[in-house]
Amino acid sequence: MRGLGLNELARAADVSPGYLSQIESGRRGNPSVEVLARLARALDVTVQYLAEPAATYDPPPVLRDEAIMLRERKYAGLSPADREDIDELLNMKWRRRLTQEHAWLKRLPNQLADRLADLIALHGLNAVLEAGGAASAHALLALSEPELESFATRAIDVLR
Repeated sequence: MRGLGLNELARAADVSPGYLSQIESGRRGNPSVEVLARLARALDVTVQYLAEPAATYDPPPVLRDEAIMLRERKYAGLSPADREDIDELLNMKWRRRLTQEHAWLKRLPNQLADRLADLIALHGLNAVLEAGGAASAHALLALSEPELESFATRAIDVLR
């Protein structure tokens, strides 16, 4: 989905900014299929994406990062195999970013680090820290490898 402002989107979809604002705020009823098609084209998404209620969309749990979720919605029309390939790439990107932000994850065996990355995506960092009995992510830097592995195992067991 392209990050367009209201006026840019209105111009790109050939609708007035006021009309678009009314649709967005719910003051205007459902737009026509033609307007939805123009909005979808301008946003680089499907009409189905615009028409479906937000509550019916359930992204893969590991894709909690908002920017990644927006990209994930863009490929809603792809085959299951293509979606799996893209999910795998996004998961690799998520784990890479996570290990860059949290050096202590690099000190764990890959299998434990991957499981913790999944749990952080599902439950959030604070929940994982609490489940493993750590006061903060910074405190994990001071742990020895066996202590760190023990923390990871506790967190996994609690959040399983």
